[in-house]
Amino acid sequence: MNCDFNEIIDRRQTGCVKWDFNQRVFGREDILPLWVADMDFKAPQAVVEPKDLQEFLVHKAGVGLNAGYLFGPGGEGFARINIACSLEVLEEGLRRIKAAVKELD
Repeated sequence: MNCDFNEIIDRRQTGCVKWDFNQRVFGREDILPLWVADMDFKAPQAVVEPKDLQEFLVHKAGVGLNAGYLFGPGGEGFARINIACSLEVLEEGLRRIKAAVKELD
């Protein structure tokens, strides 16, 4: 199973605070929201339900992420990883996720 972290996902007008905030406050959609440190990515195809994704990541990968549905209706099928941690912690978390996803194949 491959996860494409380079895929650009248009989250505008999906209820995503991060993106829709610019339209509401500035009246523009072309401003990039630069939050401190997070990234959104699609859940692996084998994981269907949001709570299943959380369970999978916690119990199989040993990594705690925020399920996308917690951030509004546009967040279903996504997970949010906070990268405002040490590089070592981030790398270890990503290694664990990669290993757990490989086991799904």
